Amino acid sequence: MLLCLVVLWRSLIVKHHGRLSNTLDISSLAKCTDGYTPGHIAEVCAAVLKERRIADLAKKPLQGMEFLPALAKIDPIYKEEEEAYKVRSFI
Repeated sequence: MLLCLVVLWRSLIVKHHGRLSNTLDISSLAKCTDGYTPGHIAEVCAAVLKERRIADLAKKPLQGMEFLPALAKIDPIYKEEEEAYKVRSFI
């Protein structure tokens, strides 16, 4: 699961015109976002990677902690809720 989140973060950051660098610890970001949906992660990338931030990437590389305030505004999907949803969808 963690590897999937790393790949998802990488692809969404690039899709939103971000740049991957050594200052961006994607594996830690993936661990922090376990329990969030891919849609949530896409929302966070869009919220952080606005036009002005993209213009500043050459001077100031992305850091994982830039994504945390936007992420904190979203409630994760907990395992119990996910299991309950799976049970309901199979009935």
